[in-house]
Amino acid sequence: MSKIIIIAGSNNKNLEVANEFKKNLASKDVESEVLDLVSLNLPLYTPAAELEGIPLDIAKYKKIIDNAQGFIFSIPEYNGGVPPVVTNFIAWISRSGDLNWRESFNGKPAALSSFSGSGGI
Repeated sequence: MSKIIIIAGSNNKNLEVANEFKKNLASKDVESEVLDLVSLNLPLYTPAAELEGIPLDIAKYKKIIDNAQGFIFSIPEYNGGVPPVVTNFIAWISRSGDLNWRESFNGKPAALSSFSGSGGI
């Protein structure tokens, strides 16, 4: 594998973990890129927002995802599920391009990591 996309779903500890993955992969001569979803500051996906137009940067991110050979998701647990920033990103990706968006992810290995610091109940 020569290109791993590390998707950070928070800009705190999970982003730190994502950057550690990048550093460790580089030491093994594996090309990787951290995609900090929080810093993308995407608008909330809704059908009405889509009518206003898909954000211009989404085409760039879709190309990055399409060209990935694998993924590391560094995302926190959020209220028992996936953080909204992650589902929002996937929603925009799914609405861009001509191809079936699932092809962007299908058949590519993925790893999950999480740092959730709230302690929970």
